[in-house]
Amino acid sequence: MKIIHIEDHLMFAQGLMLLAEQEWPDVDWIIVSTVKEAYELLENHHDVALVLLDLTLSDVNGISFLRQLRLNKLVFPVVLMTASIDLVEIKEALEEGAMGFIPKSYSGKQAIDAIKISLNGQPFIPTEYKWGLQRVGKRGGEKRQKLARAYSLTSKQMQVLELM
Repeated sequence: MKIIHIEDHLMFAQGLMLLAEQEWPDVDWIIVSTVKEAYELLENHHDVALVLLDLTLSDVNGISFLRQLRLNKLVFPVVLMTASIDLVEIKEALEEGAMGFIPKSYSGKQAIDAIKISLNGQPFIPTEYKWGLQRVGKRGGEKRQKLARAYSLTSKQMQVLELM
């Protein structure tokens, strides 16, 4: 079984890999830190069981990567792993083809359990976020994205602005 983990915080990715290797001794866990590396791997490896994607990478936004996969007809099960619980961004990623998301605040056991669910082809959305995701409208997300792009604002900066 091959899992590609796109993560620019290597200590986090390596820790999760060690937990995964305890659960699945034969797992081929590949860590890449950029979307460019991931895209090259996915073009050449069609036997990937799961892609774990950090939503906020240093080289590109995870949502852009999901769009790129879809536009190039590369179909893989993708699950977000993110520290940012920005429901607008998460909903947008789900609408772009992600099959779920795992908060980085989860314990190792919770993360492995969520990965198991995803490997079984079932979407994983933490129960505590389902209601909030249902209430987030796509239109608000588009408006928010346009504003963020126009002023080069990060997700965190947008959250602060919304609190004012």
